[in-house]
Amino acid sequence: MMIRLGMTRGQALLLVLVMALVYIGVISLFATGEAKAEQALSYHEVTVQRGDTIWHLASRYHEKAGMSVSELADAIMEHNELSGALIYPGKNLRIPVES
Repeated sequence: MMIRLGMTRGQALLLVLVMALVYIGVISLFATGEAKAEQALSYHEVTVQRGDTIWHLASRYHEKAGMSVSELADAIMEHNELSGALIYPGKNLRIPVES
């Protein structure tokens, strides 16, 4: 028993093909964007001083990174594998900045 969906085999095949092409296009856009973002960044090494916070460092370097303060604060935590925003004097941190 065959259920009809109101389209021919050719139309169904065309629909599947278009959906596959859209999926591939979206995936490639995200992959290309991530690769460019990673390529465009280098790192500035900073030794945490007394009174420094992640937010303070992000405020200082966000223009060089081409990000908002919030985005850079998240990136600093991610690139330095920090589970929280607590940092101590003497710790070396990598600050992602544009090349």
